[in-house]
Amino acid sequence: MSADLEISETAFWVNEVRARNEALSGDIYAKLWASRKNEAIWREYDQQLSGDHYEFYFGIRSRYFLSLLQSSLAAHPDLVFVNVGCGLSNYAFLAEGLSKSIEIDFPNVVQFKREKTLEWQKQGLLPPRHIVYLSANLNEADQRQTLLEKLRVEIAGKPAFILMEGITYFLDHNCLTALFELFAQVQTRDCRLAFDFFDPIRGADPPSARFRSFLETRIGWSRDAYNFFEPAELVRMTQKYYKIEERSNILEKQNEFLKKPVLSPENVAAASYACLKRL
Repeated sequence: MSADLEISETAFWVNEVRARNEALSGDIYAKLWASRKNEAIWREYDQQLSGDHYEFYFGIRSRYFLSLLQSSLAAHPDLVFVNVGCGLSNYAFLAEGLSKSIEIDFPNVVQFKREKTLEWQKQGLLPPRHIVYLSANLNEADQRQTLLEKLRVEIAGKPAFILMEGITYFLDHNCLTALFELFAQVQTRDCRLAFDFFDPIRGADPPSARFRSFLETRIGWSRDAYNFFEPAELVRMTQKYYKIEERSNILEKQNEFLKKPVLSPENVAAASYACLKRL
């Protein structure tokens, strides 16, 4: 199975999970992606990964990144939002007053997303938005170069908030380093770059190991193919262009977004979050 199809299935699952707790995720549009097929995907994932609290994993992640987008927009009214590995996320529609978004993913993902979101905008189910859809395989150097050229044109020197949600562990180390350098070329001072990642310790915790094992069985993605890195490596990869504004993780953020903390490394994949600022 091709990588774009693999990622898109998980994207449907993520929206199903977000839709089941809008109060936590802040995503009032996730339910638009609901269907019998997608619910079946959710049920299979839920049965296999029961007890690992993915309703909190995706809900907290979504809420945190949405809060970063909203505060960035408040600071820069002319902000351009760049959603790298956009999947079927709805951030562009959730941020009031956002003038332009750029959505980047595999070709079939962006084509499907463009068609559905345009249809829902015409029906009044989504608010009108100016969205530019770009396709790219980020692991290919020539496609990254083409992407850079397109981003320069589309961002045109305006403040840009760049989000890489749920993709750093699917990219190899050299590719990720190249992307940090690429984004630095299109961002101005103090603009944010945000993403989630796993360090090797948390990546070996039982919930993460179960998820990787399940994806290997489900879509053939090798459990050993993930890119985990230490916080010190994060600094080495980014320090030439960025400073760390905030580094946190889901265990810390649950205190902000859950009424009662319930998560631990034993019952949730303990992802870390990074919010960087362009030097």
